[in-house]
Amino acid sequence: MPCHSLRYIHFDELDDYLLGRDNFVHDLPPDGMSIDWPADGPPLDRLPDICGVPTTIHPGRKHYATLGELLYGNVSDVLEWAARLASGGDPAVVAVTGALDLPVVWDEGATMRWIRSTHRGTLYTTEQFQFKLDWGIPGADPTLGESEAGAFAQFLRDAWAANWIATFGTSSLGGLCSSDVKFTEVGVVSWTQTSAKNADGSGGDSAQDYPTAWSAYDVGTLPTGSAGSNCLPFETSCALTFQTNKRGPRGRGRAYLPPFSVSGLDAHGLYNTAAVAAAGGAVGGLFDDVKGSTYAYLPVVVSQREVTLHEIVAINVGLVPDSQRRRRRSQSEGYTAAWTSA
Repeated sequence: MPCHSLRYIHFDELDDYLLGRDNFVHDLPPDGMSIDWPADGPPLDRLPDICGVPTTIHPGRKHYATLGELLYGNVSDVLEWAARLASGGDPAVVAVTGALDLPVVWDEGATMRWIRSTHRGTLYTTEQFQFKLDWGIPGADPTLGESEAGAFAQFLRDAWAANWIATFGTSSLGGLCSSDVKFTEVGVVSWTQTSAKNADGSGGDSAQDYPTAWSAYDVGTLPTGSAGSNCLPFETSCALTFQTNKRGPRGRGRAYLPPFSVSGLDAHGLYNTAAVAAAGGAVGGLFDDVKGSTYAYLPVVVSQREVTLHEIVAINVGLVPDSQRRRRRSQSEGYTAAWTSA
C-alpha cells in the first residue's frame, strides 16, 4: 500500500500557498486513504504518513489540513507535539510555538492523462493543414490503450464527416469551404504528464504513451468543400476559442480551421454570420457526438502548468479572419515583372 510523507509549512507562507490557487482540497485524509500512526501513537517526533489509494482523484492538487485536524481535536497532543518539534529547532514550529493549528500539506502528486486527436487535410495540391482537439475526464485519467486508439480515430473520422456536411444556422461548414479543402485522416494518441511546465513554457514531462494511430478516409469519401474553387488565401483561418470555467489563459484553448471560400466573407473583409455558426456548430457537434457515445470523453483544455484538465463549455468564433503563415510555405509566388524603370 503506497504511503506519502506529510509536510508542514510556516503560517506566514500559507497565504503564498493558497492565495490565487485553486488546487488545494481541504480534506485529509481523502476517501480511501488513512493516517498511518506509529505503534505508540501521538504525540510524535515526526509527522505521520498518509497511506492508501484515493478513491476520488484530484490530478495535480494538494490536500491541506492542520495538526489539530490530524489529531481530531486532541489539544494536549497538539501542544506536546508542537513543543517537541520546536525543541529541536524546527523553524516551522518555532514560528508558531503555542499555536494549536500548524498547517500541513500533502502533495497528492501531479498526474494527468488525456487523449489528443489530430484532424489533417490538404489545401489544393501544395499545402497541408491540421488542428488538434483534446479529450479527457477532468478529475480522472481516461484509459485508451494503443490497440483501442485506432477505433477511436475511426469514430472521430466518421463523426467529423457527418458534422462537416450538417447544417448549422443556414449552412454547413463544408458548404462554406472551397473544393481546395479536403480532410484526409484523423490521428489519436494518449498523453501523460506528471510534472508541471514552468511559467516560460519550459520543463514538464508530457509525452505520448504510444505512436499515433491514424484512420484515413477512403478514396472518394474525403470530406471536401463544396463552395467552388474561390478559396481565400491558404494562410487565412477561422480560429475557434474554447472557453472553460477556469479564468485566464490557462482556461482557454484554440483550434484553427482551414480557410473558407469567398462566400464566407461579409462586407469589409469580415466573416459573415453563416460562417461563424457553421464553424462553431461543426466542432460543437463533434463534441456532442463524443460525449454521447460509449467513449463519453469530454472536450478539454489541457493546462500543462497546473497539470489539470478543464472541460470546454463554450466555443467563441470571431469575425476577423486569422492567419497561419506556415500554411503558405509551399506556394510558389509566381513573380511577374509588373514594373521596370524606364
